[in-house]
Amino acid sequence: MDENEPIDAFTKHSAFAQKVLDSESKNLGRPPTDLVEVLTEIAIGGPATCAIRSLSAVSGLPTSNPNVLKAASRIANAFRLFFNKAEVTAIVSREMSLVPDEENSGRERYWQQVLQYCATNHLQAVLDEHIHTLRDWLGFSSYIDDPKREEAVGQFAEKIEDALSVRSANFGVDIPHVEGRGNKLNRKTMRANFAAAYGQRSDDEKSASRNESLSAAFNSPF
Repeated sequence: MDENEPIDAFTKHSAFAQKVLDSESKNLGRPPTDLVEVLTEIAIGGPATCAIRSLSAVSGLPTSNPNVLKAASRIANAFRLFFNKAEVTAIVSREMSLVPDEENSGRERYWQQVLQYCATNHLQAVLDEHIHTLRDWLGFSSYIDDPKREEAVGQFAEKIEDALSVRSANFGVDIPHVEGRGNKLNRKTMRANFAAAYGQRSDDEKSASRNESLSAAFNSPF
């Protein structure tokens, strides 16, 4: 990485985590009081752990296989970016605030809301079913050898990344406005992420690319 290139918070966090793992002292200090609860949430609803289990189950490769771990990390990162979208953040925060939790009523950590959201809405089952579907759709209904299985998990991750990475689009909206005896249309811009005018035809290369991505995303549960 270029020394002058800006480093985002996720990269810094990952580097720090690796530094801790590589440290010989392993002095992590006093464990937090909710350590068991948080680890349980990660084990049940963490996108990375759910992806590892699903990829391993469908491909037949062990969870320790480097290709399974790499594919799971790609899927987890795609979910990280997806859950950081403003629209998704609003949905998760609103829904999880409606779930009663007397023990942690004062907690406002979004990343834990995401874990609880994934567990509550059965992300594991969603990934299990979708990756099983991808196996047949991509022509991996039968595996010949481990290299074929490893190729499959890479393609599974790629398709899930594509489905989760559809960018928001801006649409023009005409709002009627009565002015005197005449009518006037005020042009406004509306940002959309989960809704799109898929039927519109456009020769614009960017629009055509997004329509293709929308088609792929429509055939996914995301």
